[in-house]
Amino acid sequence: MCESNVYIAEAGEEALLMEDVGWLQVEGDTIVLKDILGREKKLDGRLLYADFVQHRIVIEPSGSTT
Repeated sequence: MCESNVYIAEAGEEALLMEDVGWLQVEGDTIVLKDILGREKKLDGRLLYADFVQHRIVIEPSGSTT
């Protein structure tokens, strides 16, 4: 499987936000995530990095998460 875990970076710490993410889209300042079961989260922020070898995506939030 090629899904990734998404982490939120705040105050020098990284916390798990969502597991098994198979889809990510950046829409301006909003990042849309979908997991393999179709669950979706949206958050305001910016993509810091994506490590495809470690299946790890790190986002710095700037607002709300839904």
